[in-house]
Amino acid sequence: MKHSRKFVVILLLALLLIAAITVAACTPDDSHNNDDPNGGQGGNEPTPHQHTFSSMWSSNDSEHWHVATCGHDVTADRAAHNFGTDNVCDTCGYTKAQGGNQGGSDNPDGGQGR
Repeated sequence: MKHSRKFVVILLLALLLIAAITVAACTPDDSHNNDDPNGGQGGNEPTPHQHTFSSMWSSNDSEHWHVATCGHDVTADRAAHNFGTDNVCDTCGYTKAQGGNQGGSDNPDGGQGR
């Protein structure tokens, strides 16, 4: 009887140790795979980053675009100006200068953006 009691106590301690190790290894903040929405359990591809862009147009003498506001060096909607008869781009509002100097802005905050 004395040996079986010792055996049960050792068995319970071993089970508690295994349970503690398992819980510690499966915490939600596990840093080995932060990109996996399943916490490293597989089954899903990492969620791709969705870039965000300014609503203001940035422009130079030939094109207009939206700059990223998420910290990445990317642009969206880059296209050539479409000047109307008034020499103003119908999309971004950039005014084409008469003569040699086109003026405008290549600043990321939009310069003459709409």
